[in-house]
Amino acid sequence: MARAGPLSSLRRLSAYPRAQEHLTTQTTTGAVVTLMGIVIALVLFVNETALSLRPATVQRMDVDATKHEKLRIHVDISLWRLPCVAVSLDALDQSGKHEVDLHTSIYKQPLDSNGAAIVGKTPEREWTLRDTPQQGGLMTKDGKEDNSAPSALQRHVRAFQHSQQIVRDIEKALGREEGCRVYGHLDVERVGGNFHISVHTQNFFVLQQLFAADTARINTSHTIDSLSFGRAYPGRVNPLDGTARTVSSGASTFRYFMKIVPTNYRYRSARAVPRVVTTRAASAAAAAAEVERREEEGDEPTFDDDEGRRVLRTNQYSVTEYVSHTKPGDGVVPAVFFVYDLSPIAITIDEVPFKFGHYLTRVCAVVGGVFAVTRMVDRWAWKAMEST
Repeated sequence: MARAGPLSSLRRLSAYPRAQEHLTTQTTTGAVVTLMGIVIALVLFVNETALSLRPATVQRMDVDATKHEKLRIHVDISLWRLPCVAVSLDALDQSGKHEVDLHTSIYKQPLDSNGAAIVGKTPEREWTLRDTPQQGGLMTKDGKEDNSAPSALQRHVRAFQHSQQIVRDIEKALGREEGCRVYGHLDVERVGGNFHISVHTQNFFVLQQLFAADTARINTSHTIDSLSFGRAYPGRVNPLDGTARTVSSGASTFRYFMKIVPTNYRYRSARAVPRVVTTRAASAAAAAAEVERREEEGDEPTFDDDEGRRVLRTNQYSVTEYVSHTKPGDGVVPAVFFVYDLSPIAITIDEVPFKFGHYLTRVCAVVGGVFAVTRMVDRWAWKAMEST
């Protein structure tokens, strides 16, 4: 009995008194409300868990201090009625200089009239204004190459085919309603500039023969499957991805004006970089393979900050669009232009580290709130039944 005294006093502190079984009543309405509460609580629990596992982020703005780095542009654009033999991609920087020394990896895939890749035609590497023309000898009348001609290097450039042959090839491709998929990446300086896709690199004779009388033959209908600047990070949205524009009549020039915002994405923790602990030769081979992989995948510079967290240096952008319609005789060659400029302000996105205490608090709040509400609903339903 001595022990019963303190226990009896302790029971008085209980916030959950229990009635005897013969004093309680179980109803069908209460069972329905209870089942609904359990289902809602489970759904909210799963949703809260998924949200907690997904990286939460906070953003802040700083002055962009990036220097001496290239800007990698990833493109994947399909032109539905311009053949690859006529199409080219050219890039200029803000001063209008052709940067012939930059690395470019752009390919062209011929498409049929339905937009599918033509069987038997493999993608070709695009010749752009960055590539240095390969010069050869002068062809004589008998079809032989004369390398001794003093003016050979000035009169013959292998980058250009015979103009009449180009005209015939383009005419055939236009008759078959061929298209062209232009894809790959190009590295440019981190200054404003533009790149455009059209028939600008064709010589004057070709343009006169094919398009002078009817510029509507340069149909710039296109689909932008993907256009991005730098590597992707979780949650990034490229506003031009999936954009499709159709020219139903006449000729049109499309201009996309993009504002590039440098972005630093800070992961929750450092991402381990694979290391090869073998011989020096094997390590060198592995390092070379890693460099090649990064070159192909377009890896942007990454580094670890003072807190040991891995930071990805990349970009995001906003865009506005302008379309101009070209009339015959304007002397304007229709094209698709992408004009870009860099913002002086950089955005830093921080992944918020997962905190179990916050997660547990939110789960308890959600589940407890559901059962509190279901109890009130059950009480209101019981009173409504008693009053009838």
